[in-house]
Amino acid sequence: MGVVEDVRQVLQDVVAPDLKALQTEVEEIEKRIGRIEGRMQTGFQDLEAKMQRSFQDAEQRATERHTALMNSFDLQTRVQKTEAALNRLEAKVESQPKQQ
Repeated sequence: MGVVEDVRQVLQDVVAPDLKALQTEVEEIEKRIGRIEGRMQTGFQDLEAKMQRSFQDAEQRATERHTALMNSFDLQTRVQKTEAALNRLEAKVESQPKQQ
């Protein structure tokens, strides 16, 4: 069994330190990935908040424009009704006989 013991000792002497070094490197890479993921998550959250504000601003502008447009239509309708009433009144006045 001397050969098995020799192979085991060689593996422990040569491969084990390399495995430990690789394990340390993997752990360091995992830490770096974790930091990068954290920065990405923060960036995505910031972007989402910015987009949400932009959508809210756009929605508010659209609501204001809609309200102004509806008010304009209402005003236009009122002007048209007033003009029609004025035209009827003018026609009525013109149709009455003139007094001397």
